[in-house]
Amino acid sequence: MNATPEKIKSLCDDFFRNVIQHDGSLRFTAESNNFRLLNNGISFESLNHDSLSAAIVGLTKVLLLPGLNTCIDTDHYALWSWCGELLLGPFAKIKLHNNVNTTHELINLYETTVRASLSHCKKQTHTSLEDREADRARLISEAMNPDNSTIMANNSHLILGYLTFPLLEGLLKKSCSKYVEMDGTVITEFEATNYKGGLKKITPPGPCSSLKSLLELHYKYVASQNLKNAIDSFRDVLSTLDSARDPFDLIQSWRNQSLHGTTNFQTIGGTMLNLCLLISVHEIEAEFESYRSDANSSIPRSIRMGNQGIHYFPPPCLL
Repeated sequence: MNATPEKIKSLCDDFFRNVIQHDGSLRFTAESNNFRLLNNGISFESLNHDSLSAAIVGLTKVLLLPGLNTCIDTDHYALWSWCGELLLGPFAKIKLHNNVNTTHELINLYETTVRASLSHCKKQTHTSLEDREADRARLISEAMNPDNSTIMANNSHLILGYLTFPLLEGLLKKSCSKYVEMDGTVITEFEATNYKGGLKKITPPGPCSSLKSLLELHYKYVASQNLKNAIDSFRDVLSTLDSARDPFDLIQSWRNQSLHGTTNFQTIGGTMLNLCLLISVHEIEAEFESYRSDANSSIPRSIRMGNQGIHYFPPPCLL
């Protein structure tokens, strides 16, 4: 089903209203699953550009809920794996490597970040009671005596939270290459908001070390109108978490607290990844159908390989 942006937004809004109670608490029921995208026949690989953009924003709304509670569903794994195939699959990487503004290091960081988001997505291979009991015993044993790889996998979303901030910063600098270099050196003057809420000029050859300033630079000077509209919707989602703060300021606060070691956020990684994906998907808007066709042509091979190797889609939980 190639759903419209309006249909996707409606399903995600209905899920949010169904889960959020009047007192602000969360309540998940069997009815909640009626609003999941996959349960409504929506296939991510068939979505056009506008619908995929709507899915990224809509699934952010149902991912990071009030109280910084995260609810990851198969919808999210399908979204992340499809965007991974679309932006980082074998055909897309050829195009990215031909883009002089996209460095090998940034591509490698992007790949690692998307892989981290999918680390808990497992194929369900055992259906009998005996097999399920054996799996349960194995999981208990691993929990009591975990090895290093198990510990890393169990903390993958904490790791994801750390990876997304340098990824976001790198993507913003790449997009804003006429204004700032990858090391943060300003090459063209621009305005950003200071800590008092007024405007300040950021001039060359000084550094730009503020993620909030980069977000504002990208939004005001570089983003297309379609991307601005999508970012506005994304900002609206963040405002449901903290209506008193500007969403870019909130992201800056998360970044500082995370990277300065004062707080670690185990629940924001998927949300920040979605912002990165939103920016990237809009950067290929003009060539989107070409990217989608190339990515779709690799899916049969991905299925035959059991989703191993260089492919991202489909996620193991859908195989």
